Amino acid sequence: MATPQPQAVVEARAADGAVLRLRRHGNATAPTRLFVSHGNGFATDGYIQFWSRFLADFDVVVFDMRNHGQNPPAEPSHHDYPHMVGDIATVAIAARAEFGNKAAAGVFHSMSAQSALMQMMAGGEHFAGLVLFDPPNVPPADDAGHEPMLAYLRMLTAWAARRRDRFADPLELAREYGRSRSGRAWSPGAREQMASAVLRQRTWKRGAR
Repeated sequence: MATPQPQAVVEARAADGAVLRLRRHGNATAPTRLFVSHGNGFATDGYIQFWSRFLADFDVVVFDMRNHGQNPPAEPSHHDYPHMVGDIATVAIAARAEFGNKAAAGVFHSMSAQSALMQMMAGGEHFAGLVLFDPPNVPPADDAGHEPMLAYLRMLTAWAARRRDRFADPLELAREYGRSRSGRAWSPGAREQMASAVLRQRTWKRGAR
């Protein structure tokens, strides 16, 4: 499934200067706006088989988190949750300013889900509701799940440090997805779509993560 051409593209700028590229799809006259974003190491256009289901009934705004997907590289030392929490607010405010005010909900996966949750808990009122998939929450220190979750996150950190950062062709990355336990369960075509969305088109180099 090819990603449709957006109706509009807006470049929002975070407080530290990071550029976040919003793309508007779907039904601009719908009463509800959905914001969609992705997990760490991925890009939102790679989720097209998911968010395309909402295009007929919602005003859909998709965006990549900083240093991912279509965004230009941002300051590496700012690649953290405090800055990404602010990015969620930046995106919501920019969409309202450009496309008008309407009821909004966030549909977020993993890293973006955690960022949106933290933004809401800090008092953010940009979304009437949040639908969050796999937010990487760490239970409190006295919870039995605390250490197992930390161990899992350390494993992900070590895995990310070993990832290749250059590919001769997006199909090489798609094949790597297919060798992972979760990637083997993806829908047909999803691995190829994600690889094309994640890699920088000009050099076929994985974007900063």
